[in-house]
Amino acid sequence: MSFEQFVGKGVRDASQVRQGQTFFAGLRTQPLSALLWLGLLIAVEVPAKTESFSADSLPNALSSPAQVSSSVSVQPASFSQATLSPATLSPAAPSPSAVEWSALLDATGVSEVLEQANGLIGQEVSNLEKTPLGFTPDELAALQMNFQFRLGSDRLKQDVMDRLQQQLPAEQALQLQNILQSPRVRFLQTLQQQLNDDAVRQAMRTYRVQVQESTPNADRMELLTTLDETLGQSALEADLKVELRKHLLVTVSQLNSQESIPETMLDDQLRHYRQDVEQQISKNALHAYLYLFKRTPSTQVQDLIQSFDQPAFDNFMSICQAALLDSFRSARAQLQQDMRLANH
Repeated sequence: MSFEQFVGKGVRDASQVRQGQTFFAGLRTQPLSALLWLGLLIAVEVPAKTESFSADSLPNALSSPAQVSSSVSVQPASFSQATLSPATLSPAAPSPSAVEWSALLDATGVSEVLEQANGLIGQEVSNLEKTPLGFTPDELAALQMNFQFRLGSDRLKQDVMDRLQQQLPAEQALQLQNILQSPRVRFLQTLQQQLNDDAVRQAMRTYRVQVQESTPNADRMELLTTLDETLGQSALEADLKVELRKHLLVTVSQLNSQESIPETMLDDQLRHYRQDVEQQISKNALHAYLYLFKRTPSTQVQDLIQSFDQPAFDNFMSICQAALLDSFRSARAQLQQDMRLANH
């Protein structure tokens, strides 16, 4: 029996992932008292919260919370049409405690990626209803509550901000603020914000069909792929989805057999799943950028890439990624400890 038959399909439109080995054979043979114990343990600490996950939503890795006018144009613009100007910043490097880390996460799109966590948790837990593992509604609710307590959007965001405060040098934080306040970057944020408009989303879906019928210039596609890779948002989103699937797999394995799955085995079992996730996210991102920048000269896109291709931004995104991965690893370690306590 394949892995996907147990945990369901986690990425929209991704090809079906067949696994050569399964960790869970047959039906559950014991009650999930340990799971309910975990759910009751955290029930007084955090209320259950479920967010819907839209099947036809655009890739959140491209959404930026930059504040723009509520009146948006369906037609993308060029840099010369942007009216935003950089804010006046103090030349003195801020202390780590003075940096508005949440604002940096918002401006770089990291917040939008992390805010997918609750919806993805709900989706993954819902997939368990379709498996032959025999979970009851109460058990699934407790499982979702535990996931959100350990790995919910707010928790992940706080973990990332704590890591940034510890590891990102103050001078790089100042450099990053300057990068994010540049007219080019503010222009990108303005374009990305348009993806929240229904008219733009509909126009983009129509444009995507046109692109599939007539392939754009190869150099243009390579340029926009480079932009996506430089921003790092798609890579972060892929990590979030794969790590969440890992955690689900480890959790169900613990509940059924109290056995731990080594990280190397997890990586091997989800290798094809990761490839499908990365491919689908990158494809969605490319189509979005093709639409958003269809009237923007390639030279201006190159300038935008250079704006982000800076050590301060690279270090910032690397720390965010490392913090995300460590949050999931810590949650898996804590899960094993909680299960040992529940079984004694």
